[in-house]
Amino acid sequence: REKIEQGWTQEVTDRDVFGAEVGTDDPTAVCWCAAGALWVATQDPREYQAAKVVLDSQLPVGAVEFNDAEGRTKEEVLYAFDLAIEEASYDSKSKSEVPE
Repeated sequence: REKIEQGWTQEVTDRDVFGAEVGTDDPTAVCWCAAGALWVATQDPREYQAAKVVLDSQLPVGAVEFNDAEGRTKEEVLYAFDLAIEEASYDSKSKSEVPE
């Protein structure tokens, strides 16, 4: 979510200050799509996939399609992240409350 707040983009995972596409781990990136932000946050294929599953579960379509939809706004993407974070927090609390 933090990366999307800093800067958001569509159609590519990351862009630099000039709007050019850069690699996901490129230090010149200043804006990210939903998938790019998830990758930067997780840096691990399994963690990325788990986070994407939670984000996808909050959306009518997959995260990439949602992010790149014509007319989509940064605020809508941030709201989707908020829902996913809330869901992940709820799941985490539920699992910790289950007796072993």
